[in-house]
Amino acid sequence: EAFGEHREEVAQIWVTFANWSDKNERQSIRSSIFQCHECQVVPVVNENDVVSSEEIKLMEEGISENDQLARMVAELINADAILFLTAAGGICEEDPSLNHNARTYAEIDPKTAATIASFPSIISSSSTGGIGAKIREAMICVHKGMRVAIAGMGPDVITRFAMGDLVGTAIGTSVKFQ
Repeated sequence: EAFGEHREEVAQIWVTFANWSDKNERQSIRSSIFQCHECQVVPVVNENDVVSSEEIKLMEEGISENDQLARMVAELINADAILFLTAAGGICEEDPSLNHNARTYAEIDPKTAATIASFPSIISSSSTGGIGAKIREAMICVHKGMRVAIAGMGPDVITRFAMGDLVGTAIGTSVKFQ
């Protein structure tokens, strides 16, 4: 519906762990994404978690949550940039649910980001999801040379990021607060 408001067509691409373990299937996913781009269709990639119990076990070893899937897709298509979205609006110096006055970083260096990702309040009991997962996957993308940000879901944040604007928290070389 959100894309429809902007008269953008979308195509759903469902993937599983088994797809990622097979070179030909990974190439098929990559080709599908680029075909969508050529046809001016927005590809929406999501894990196909409505599958057999065996596939779900395999997924737990591979694609365990959407931040990891986003990073895997970004690597697959050799993306220049990746944006992770969060309700928090970016990376905060402390858990904002524990400290409502916690400041949000405008930019954060990898060392500080890794420290924040290791905070006990950041790590979920399943070790997937949340800001910790976003930071872990963002760090992999940074090391692959991508421009990376973790931002909130505000108006035009995706478009602004795509245009090169700073949104949320950029993973960079310095530490600055918003």
